[in-house]
Amino acid sequence: MANFNEQYSRKNNVKILNWTEPEKTPRRTDNANEKTKGENLRQELIKILKEKVKVSVEPQEIFGIHRIPGKKDHPRPVIVKFVNTETKVKVMRQRKALKKTFKVVDNVTKHNMSLITKLSNDRKLNLAHAYYFNGHVYGVTEDERRHRYDIDILDDDEESDAE
Repeated sequence: MANFNEQYSRKNNVKILNWTEPEKTPRRTDNANEKTKGENLRQELIKILKEKVKVSVEPQEIFGIHRIPGKKDHPRPVIVKFVNTETKVKVMRQRKALKKTFKVVDNVTKHNMSLITKLSNDRKLNLAHAYYFNGHVYGVTEDERRHRYDIDILDDDEESDAE
């Protein structure tokens, strides 16, 4: 149940990967929430969405936006929390057109990412791929049949280990 609650709290969030950081500013590793000098992520995102995919997002539609710690020698990921789900969906529908600029993905919990990885690597399931969408984890078979998996499947494993 904890995983479900954590994922639900992220339902209006997206994670942006490979969004380049300004080169002349020192990379902050001790506090990822601190603004990088000269970087206004909110205004930059609004401008990119308007110019590249014709999606209009107002500054007040973004509740919060900041970089989080990432891999060394890669741009730090950016978490965007939208005020409502409609704005998030509007952006997610146009994410394919943003591929050349950066990658937009759902902000998935570690638990759900583990489940997606587990499903993708399990050869017995014969899945072409697994993904997260709208609160659920799905797997698609080679013959393109979609199956929904319980996102709390790993919670059950932990509960039985604790007993």
